[in-house]
Amino acid sequence: MHVPRILFYPIKYSTFPKISIIHEQSLSKLLTHVYPASGRLAFDGQSINCHDEGVLYIKAKVDSPFCDFLKDAKKDIDLALNFCPKIDRSVSNLSITPLVVVQVTEFACGTGIVLSVSAEHAVIDGFTALKFVYEWSKVSKMEINIHSDKINCFTFDDFGTMHFSTNK
Repeated sequence: MHVPRILFYPIKYSTFPKISIIHEQSLSKLLTHVYPASGRLAFDGQSINCHDEGVLYIKAKVDSPFCDFLKDAKKDIDLALNFCPKIDRSVSNLSITPLVVVQVTEFACGTGIVLSVSAEHAVIDGFTALKFVYEWSKVSKMEINIHSDKINCFTFDDFGTMHFSTNK
């Protein structure tokens, strides 16, 4: 069962194209250090195959401004469900289903962005999913240059405990 987390961000300045690129690059950077999230469940359902298959990353656009969505959502909170990534639950073979699915939805005129992260609950519990988003946000804020020699990286003893460190 995939459990989504949906985060809404209004954008006040005209840096919208840059923000979209940062999300893609920072997710890629994060996944090199939290590689089990890029894997698939093994056929036995007890382990993860880490063959760098990646997460499913979906980009979407909404034709209305962010403020219009907020007005409509006050009347119908279920509108937020439209930002959840659609997972094909009819697939019985979990070894081909991504463990993490990300959807980044841009509102018209760069007025806002919605980030939805859906994770396979059997592998990634609520705390770990929130930690994943938290660490991703730190990488995004730092606008890490992926080709830099001075790379910030994650170390982890298990998937539930990630620590941020800096290599100099």
